[in-house]
Amino acid sequence: PTPATTQVSMSQCENGKYCEAGSANPTNCPKGTYNPTVGSEGLESCQACEPGRYCQEGSSAPQGECDAGFYCVAGSYTAQPCPDEGGECTCEGDQNSIGGVCPAGRMC
Repeated sequence: PTPATTQVSMSQCENGKYCEAGSANPTNCPKGTYNPTVGSEGLESCQACEPGRYCQEGSSAPQGECDAGFYCVAGSYTAQPCPDEGGECTCEGDQNSIGGVCPAGRMC
């Protein structure tokens, strides 16, 4: 008798996720990161969200920009209100009052 064979359907891991060897299900990239690449094999494929942007869990791209009166340091998953009086983040050189670099094209 011939041994029975089982056909297995394989598909590439979606962007915003990664699939480690032997995994049956994809794993979302964590909050504060994103992954634009299809077929990623590990957590190292998830990139930190850029300063001035935020990324939710399982993001394939940064979801949003921080509005005036809010700040997002690298790796943010949500915009945070500026703690300074009046809701303004101030700049000293290239650093904002939160301690992060003011991103290009944005006012701190």
